[in-house]
Amino acid sequence: MVHRDVKPGNVLVMEEAEPRTVKVCDFGQAKVVAQTMLSVTGSNTGTLGYQAPEVMGAGDDSDDDGDGADEPQSVATLAAQDVWAVAVMAWEAASG
Repeated sequence: MVHRDVKPGNVLVMEEAEPRTVKVCDFGQAKVVAQTMLSVTGSNTGTLGYQAPEVMGAGDDSDDDGDGADEPQSVATLAAQDVWAVAVMAWEAASG
C-alpha cells in the first residue's frame, strides 16, 4: 500500500503509549500496491511540499510512448513519494 499523502497532519504520535507509537492516518488517497495503474503522471495527489520530484514529473516527459497520453506512475515511484515525505518531515524536525 502506498499512502501518497504523508505529512505532519497525517502522522500521530501516541505519547501515552510506552514506548511511544507513531501512527499514520487519513488513507483517502492510499492505493493497494497490487494495482498496476495507480495514477497518471501530472494528476498530482498529495500535499505539494511533501511530494517527491519524480512524482511531479520534474525533468521527465510523462508521455513516454509518444501517443499524447500521460503514462501511469509505477508503484516504485509512488512508494518513493512516501519515503520522500518522511525524509522531509525528519529534515523539518531536525532543522526546527
